[in-house]
Amino acid sequence: MKIISLKWSFFPIKSKVQNFMNLEKIRGRIAASIACHAAIKVNMPLEQNKMEWLLAELAKTECPMACPHGRPVVLRYSLKDIQKAFKRI
Repeated sequence: MKIISLKWSFFPIKSKVQNFMNLEKIRGRIAASIACHAAIKVNMPLEQNKMEWLLAELAKTECPMACPHGRPVVLRYSLKDIQKAFKRI
């Protein structure tokens, strides 16, 4: 009777799971990159209905405050900060 180590008998399955996980990670990074490249850029003109649609869609996401790479897409400024920026105070 041949004894097989349980640790090594599952090695091919574990390897396939790790490869799948790595593939999913790569797919996620590619999707994030595509999303950022297709994003609306600074000074890009938008119509009011497009702005409203974008905000509604953003609110539906898991993390509406950041892009897929983790960069902020929404910033909060106090009235005082805005006035300082425009040298009003």
